[in-house]
Amino acid sequence: MQAKITHRPDLRSKKENLPGLEIRFEQRPVVAVRKMLTAVGFRWSRGHQCWYAWAKPERLYVANQIREMGNDIQPDTEPLPPRPKTARGPGDLTKKRRTRKPARKSAPKP
Repeated sequence: MQAKITHRPDLRSKKENLPGLEIRFEQRPVVAVRKMLTAVGFRWSRGHQCWYAWAKPERLYVANQIREMGNDIQPDTEPLPPRPKTARGPGDLTKKRRTRKPARKSAPKP
């Protein structure tokens, strides 16, 4: 399984002015390759279906290692874990909604 590595000079980090780096696989790679990517700071983009990071030297080194692996990278055959059925986070629908207390009515003025 080949990995396609793309340098993105149009995307630049604000602090260090580094170009972006993207790695795409034909299928999901084995756990060892995914852990190697996350260990140096790559993140998975579900929307773009790629691993991405700013192009620091250690990340370029790992990207070149993956490129050299070429067809030796095996696809992961284990099924994906099931997704949770309930919403998570601040909009969690399983929590009881807060309701406002009615405003106090002041005594009528004489």
